[in-house]
Amino acid sequence: MYVGGYFDTVGGYLPAHGIARYHEPPPSDCHWLRPRVQTAVHEDTFYLTSASLELSIDFINNNAYAESWRWSFDGNASFAAGDTVSNIYTAPGTYTISIEVSQDGCLKTAEKQIVVEDITGISHKLSENDIDLYPNPVISTLQLKLTAQDKSTPIRVINQEGKTLLQDSIPPGSSRYALDVHTLSAGSYVLKIDGISKSFTVVR
Repeated sequence: MYVGGYFDTVGGYLPAHGIARYHEPPPSDCHWLRPRVQTAVHEDTFYLTSASLELSIDFINNNAYAESWRWSFDGNASFAAGDTVSNIYTAPGTYTISIEVSQDGCLKTAEKQIVVEDITGISHKLSENDIDLYPNPVISTLQLKLTAQDKSTPIRVINQEGKTLLQDSIPPGSSRYALDVHTLSAGSYVLKIDGISKSFTVVR
């Protein structure tokens, strides 16, 4: 690692005029290799709906430059792949994803659990407590967290004069949604979703 800046010594005694090189010998206990599995969408719960009876879920290991990755789904035989794999789910349940990572003679394992829920045919009337908006105030992207529905959920952004400025729909089975509001001017707005009104403020 090279460091540049306004200094003439490093470590309090070594001369280094504006640039220094740091080298750390490789560790012998493999503590630096810490595999972790996450889903590509950073979610742990997924939903089967009448529009999505089959889910393809991507899993990513954080050790992108390892020498090898061996994956296993629910204790089945492991298989070699890259740092990203996909699996298909068609039934509700709790599933375990395992990985074995090797690099520079080190071998480590990690696990991840996900939950698949069947909400086929379930679409209840959302209440105000079912919907969260953040951050608020917002600059460019408003995040919505809501109870997943088995139908598309229309959303509208309305200004103080009652004019609709943005509209979209949240896909079935989505419990999170990112709404791009960067085109809106600074001010107060209302988000209409399934008959619920939620206020938010845009800042610039």
